[in-house]
This record gives sequence, structure tokens and C-alpha cells, in this order.
Amino acid sequence: MSDEQENRYTRRAARDAQHFEARALAERLASVRHEWFLQVPLDDHPKIAEHLAQARQMKATGARRREVRFVARLLQNVDHAPLMESLDRAECGAWDDVEALHVAEAWRARLIDEGDPALGAFSAEHPAADRQRLRQLARQARKEKEQGRPPKAARALFKLIRGSLAEADEPSAEDDPWTA
Repeated sequence: MSDEQENRYTRRAARDAQHFEARALAERLASVRHEWFLQVPLDDHPKIAEHLAQARQMKATGARRREVRFVARLLQNVDHAPLMESLDRAECGAWDDVEALHVAEAWRARLIDEGDPALGAFSAEHPAADRQRLRQLARQARKEKEQGRPPKAARALFKLIRGSLAEADEPSAEDDPWTA
């Protein structure tokens, strides 16, 4: 293979790679959750935003695919880094939310199963939590579970735990050097 043919081959491979990257990004933007889509910085590219909004509303598979391909062609002239970065940030935030729910679920199961020892551990980590209400809901949830009733108290316990965990994650005014 001559140098000219090899050079032509590498240019084509680079162009194809760029095309596939733009196509993957367009597909990702068209299928991402609405809250995440709103965080993507498309203010400088109104035509891309318009066609993505159309693609997101389309139900017909063929029409949607054509619209996504068109968006991919438009994206080839745009820097992908800020778009990918905003999508990644949104997805990481969602994983943090899921992780927080898993932590709250684990605390709820532990409070229902173990009782007062788990309540002491939770209160040690989260002193602002309403200890009396936590104990009451944990006992009610345990009783509901034993009797096979719907988990009304367990749901209320989960909400209380989630609220306590959210309060613990928020920085207080005394921790903020800018408000002092």
C-alpha cells in the first residue's frame, strides 16, 4: 500500500469515527430523560435543539431514526465535549440519588429488623433526627410486617429517614465561610 492510499485510509477512518461518535451522541441526546436533556447547553445551537426536540417527540421509529441521523450530521460541526460533560454530570447526579435511596432503604430495613440498637446507631450518625418518631414508626412497621398488613408505617419510616439523611447532607450556615 502506498503512502497516499494509507493516508486516504486513515483520513476516512478518522472521519467515520467522528461520524459514529456524533451519531451516538445524537442518539443519547434523543433518548435521555427530559430533566437531563434540559441541562445540556444547546443555547448556541438552536437548530440542533429544535431537531432534537422533534426527534424526542416522534413515536414512529423510521422518522425518529432519520431525525437522529440529521442531528448527528449537525453535531459533526460542534464540539462534543461540553455536551457529553453535561450529560455525564446529570447521570452521575442521578446515580448519587439512587445511592441515597439505597442507603435510606438499608437504614429502614435495619431499624425494622434490629430495633433499638439500630436506632441508637442512626441517632449517633444523625442527631437531628426525631428519635421518638423513628422508634414509633419502626415498631409499627415491625407489627405490620408480622401481621401481613400493607406497609404504611414502613413507607412513613422511609420518608422520615430520607428526610433526615437529606438534612445531614445539606451544609449548615455555620459551615459556610461566606455567610459568617
